[in-house]
Amino acid sequence: KLLTLILPCHNETRRLKNNLINLKNLCNIKCLSIIVVDDGSTDTSVSILQSLDEFNNGSFKIVNLHQRAG
Repeated sequence: KLLTLILPCHNETRRLKNNLINLKNLCNIKCLSIIVVDDGSTDTSVSILQSLDEFNNGSFKIVNLHQRAG
């Protein structure tokens, strides 16, 4: 079975990396998928997501909305 968490994100540079790492460690589920929906952030939130090691092995996915959708 697969557990998928969908997390909204808007200008979360200061908290994003630690929150995602803590969430992944807290859940400790091998079949965990995290989808982060960036709602038109104007900070470096998307860059942080792309730089995470976990993103590179496929456990994080990014949906990047270029304009804020609310």
